[in-house]
Amino acid sequence: MVKDDLINELSKVIRLNKDETKAVIESLTAIITGYIVARDKVELRGFGTFYASKRNEKPARVIKTGMTVTVPPRYVPKFVPGTILKKEILETREQKNSPEVVRDVMKDSAPDTNSFN
Repeated sequence: MVKDDLINELSKVIRLNKDETKAVIESLTAIITGYIVARDKVELRGFGTFYASKRNEKPARVIKTGMTVTVPPRYVPKFVPGTILKKEILETREQKNSPEVVRDVMKDSAPDTNSFN
């Protein structure tokens, strides 16, 4: 699934047009990115936690020359899946990518669409 697929699926569930749904997805990713860049955690309870993790300085070797260089410390994005996501994956691992499984998971986790009217 890519971003356009996500927009299509979400627009069906929340009954917004695709442009409005795209704005929701882009806003959500921008907000999450902003918090991660600011070194804050973003926790979506049950789904998972996004955060920035510091990697320490380390030596590395340039393959072409054999020279040793130092890679400076840096932050990298990380994601830790939540308990509900882990549970769903474990329960459905036998039926990987089955359309029925995808529909069932979406149906069980979708919000009540009557509240959007």
